Amino acid sequence: MKINKIIPSIYTPEIRSLFTIPRIYRFRSYDEAISKLMFFKNKFETSNPNTIFYNIENELILWVRDYNIENLKEQGYYGNYIKLGVKKLKLGKFYYYDIYHENVEIPIENHPRKNLSTGKHPNWHHRVLKRITKEFEYESEKDAEIDLLKLFNDHPDSGNFFSSGRLRIFVYKSDYKPKKIKSFLFDIEHKSNGKYQIIFRENNYKKISAHKIYNYGFKII
Repeated sequence: MKINKIIPSIYTPEIRSLFTIPRIYRFRSYDEAISKLMFFKNKFETSNPNTIFYNIENELILWVRDYNIENLKEQGYYGNYIKLGVKKLKLGKFYYYDIYHENVEIPIENHPRKNLSTGKHPNWHHRVLKRITKEFEYESEKDAEIDLLKLFNDHPDSGNFFSSGRLRIFVYKSDYKPKKIKSFLFDIEHKSNGKYQIIFRENNYKKISAHKIYNYGFKII
């Protein structure tokens, strides 16, 4: 069973704690620190599959919404990458293991970016949605996930929620007419011929604000 993951923001409690509560992630053993790091890895989407693959035991990279964007916001960027890792330190007679965080230098062209030329929500003429409505078949599950991520990156403020293999997004009924939107869920389906297809259905669940989705990691199942 695939575990849904969330894309964190600086307001997500676990991420916010890194910046605001000193020593909150300090442990007496290396195994305890690694266990907490794996908690981050299992809960949050780790790095953008279009940019970097990172597989080191005691480090991981996350893309965090609203993190360190002072010089990027005007260019349409709305988050940044952060590296989490485990380091050993000695305090008096004892050794401890801290989870630390630091900036990551990733080329700016590989950062997710708002599509400044479109409306807040996509319509059915979006290149990814056109492929989906034509029942396009992907060679791998990763290829389908990358297409969903493209749709997410083009419309980050659409009240959407991205997790592994699932996307919730509002879509304009036609063109970019205000109030003519509906919420849809997109999932990846493994077909009997071995290929993958993105299927979608209208989301009839109670609406949850984008603020809650981004900041607190609410899931729609």
